[in-house]
Amino acid sequence: MTEEELPAGSVRVLGSSKKARITALINSILANSAEKIRYDSETKKAHDDLRAFMFEKVYQKQEINTEKDKAAFVIEVLFRHYTKSMTERAAADFISGMTDGYAIERFKELCVPKAF
Repeated sequence: MTEEELPAGSVRVLGSSKKARITALINSILANSAEKIRYDSETKKAHDDLRAFMFEKVYQKQEINTEKDKAAFVIEVLFRHYTKSMTERAAADFISGMTDGYAIERFKELCVPKAF
């Protein structure tokens, strides 16, 4: 997905890059929060619109769900493996700190036969 495909109103209010959007959201929270954490109304609407767009176009797509199922399987295999030598909490913490690439490499080492 490209920046141009994002909702124009959200991009106008929040910015055209990830960094700009995060900065805009944080600045709105800082400027508008006292006892309750909140955005100003324009930022909230832009955030809500962008969030709805992302769920519709990205998060709920079938291709993504298929990959999520594969990722969950990789995590399950790694968790079963690491809990043989450490506590469940330690294994969960260790796995949660892995990058996607590192987790996949560990999975391959455990489950995919090497050519000989």
